[in-house]
Amino acid sequence: MRVLEPVVLPVGGLSRGRFDRLTRWMHWTTVFLVVFQFASGWSFALAEGTPLFAPLLLLHRSSGATVWAITALRFAWRSSLAHFPPFPGDLPRVMEWAAKTSERALYLLLVCEPLAGFADSAWRGRPFDLFVWSVPVLVPRDIALAELFHQIHVWGAVALAGLACAHAAAALFHHFILKDDVLEAMLPWAARR
Repeated sequence: MRVLEPVVLPVGGLSRGRFDRLTRWMHWTTVFLVVFQFASGWSFALAEGTPLFAPLLLLHRSSGATVWAITALRFAWRSSLAHFPPFPGDLPRVMEWAAKTSERALYLLLVCEPLAGFADSAWRGRPFDLFVWSVPVLVPRDIALAELFHQIHVWGAVALAGLACAHAAAALFHHFILKDDVLEAMLPWAARR
């Protein structure tokens, strides 16, 4: 990861720059997929016992695997060629610490949530579909372990929802209250000030 140097603008002030295009694409793709994950997960109760349940579960599992893969790609990109703007110079240290800590927690949940869902499916001891493939039985059936991983998956989703909302609220706080360019640095389009 390379932190960009701020650029002095001709009209005064600093431009911290933006996150690189691939980082922004992975961020917003993850946002879209996580929103779909919540919507599909909460729809299971409504779809259970209907013909919609199996395709909804397939899409939920497959998009969860995609979230995991994109998160792995984000780690690789971050540690190599990614470009990050620096934190605003006047940002209090506690806010910088909170941003870094919440970001690490989000990444941890984006890795662990799909793994907990996969473990839940695997410990049910039957094949299941993922994308266009059928995953064979990987471990003997253990409903107690499947239920444990299901609960971990549910509570992880609650934690992820809370952190994602706090993350979005922080971006809006920067934009509307602090009036800095933190939000614009990650927008998929170039914002005009």
